[in-house]
Amino acid sequence: MFKKKGLIILSLVLLILLAGNYNVSAYHPYDQDTIMIYFYRIGVIEDWEMDPLTELEWEDFEEIFTAALPGHEFNEELVTSTYLDNVQLIAQIINAVDQEEFIYTFSDNLNREQKILATADILELNFYHDGPRPVLVDALNMLLKARVDLGLYIPYLGHINDYDIYQASRLKRESINKDDFQNAVPELFEVGVKGLDTIPGGTFTGYNIKDYNENPLFDPEFKIRYDHGNMGHLLQMVSLLRRDNFYVDWDVKGRISSYVHHIDQWGEPSPESIIAEIDDNRVVVGSASYDILIEFPNLSQMERFKVLVDDFARRKQEDTSGLIRSPYYAPVYGTITSLPGYEEVIGVRVNHGHYYLQSYVLVEYAEQVVEELERITEELAGDFTIETETYYVNPEFVNYLRDNLTD
Repeated sequence: MFKKKGLIILSLVLLILLAGNYNVSAYHPYDQDTIMIYFYRIGVIEDWEMDPLTELEWEDFEEIFTAALPGHEFNEELVTSTYLDNVQLIAQIINAVDQEEFIYTFSDNLNREQKILATADILELNFYHDGPRPVLVDALNMLLKARVDLGLYIPYLGHINDYDIYQASRLKRESINKDDFQNAVPELFEVGVKGLDTIPGGTFTGYNIKDYNENPLFDPEFKIRYDHGNMGHLLQMVSLLRRDNFYVDWDVKGRISSYVHHIDQWGEPSPESIIAEIDDNRVVVGSASYDILIEFPNLSQMERFKVLVDDFARRKQEDTSGLIRSPYYAPVYGTITSLPGYEEVIGVRVNHGHYYLQSYVLVEYAEQVVEELERITEELAGDFTIETETYYVNPEFVNYLRDNLTD
């Protein structure tokens, strides 16, 4: 990888600077499927099932560079040959993250290529496949690191036992703002409101709106998502997991949660929560809330989580003594992994840019709901796609879905 100068001292300098090999770093790449799906979700690549080891030409890299780093132009002055190699690819990313001058702070005993590689090592811009040309998955891993550095992607908060996990969780909850979502993607709110108003039979009970850029790249097979809105509940869930020796990675992501509020049954909602009026008795209300996203090390800990919620976070009667703050009668938490005590539902997702609307639907009504959402999105004539996925959720939430059926 490096050109030898024939001097022992230069070899020692390179060994110290590059830790013996450029690819040695504290940073570890995401698995290929995870990284491909993420960049597919945000519109950088057209097919997440394309070969991740596809070798890139300049035209290929420029296309994904400009899509992955909006607002950051491709620098033609850094193109030194018609043949794309890893050094030129990395130079473009170094320039995008405002580190170009840092390259030239390294010793003059190093040539430009060696300085670029040494800079990349500091910035953790690493490639993991040897070959004459860069491959797609390596380029995407480096572009993801650039997105993190530029604030375009928000990584997960940390490990449950991190010293600052309470502070990080509190600050994240405080930062979630309903208006940010409504201003960013009003089209999805329109889809959701029309769905609640027109999809018959109580089969579409509510929806969440979320941002793919806030989804941590956890292993989906070992991830559980838990929905709530209360600050105290969030912080005390951290305490439960720490006390009961869960060894998990932890994240909190913002969402807007919306549903039909029946005024005659539940009283007047707070004015600031109203998104749209359906009729004199029904309004769509929404509030800023959060998903807790937890990546477990194994299935055993995943299965223990349900016991934890049942014992300390789920309300079963008026008296909530012995439970953490603000427990729900019918909380919702789910995973794509089939676990004991969980029941199958269909997750319906309406994508629009890097935002999406999500709703859980009973299996037997999923086809009907999808058809209605297709009708709604066609009427709105926007750039929407609809997809479904099987989830497994706690039975209390399935009972809630069934209780909302009107036919």
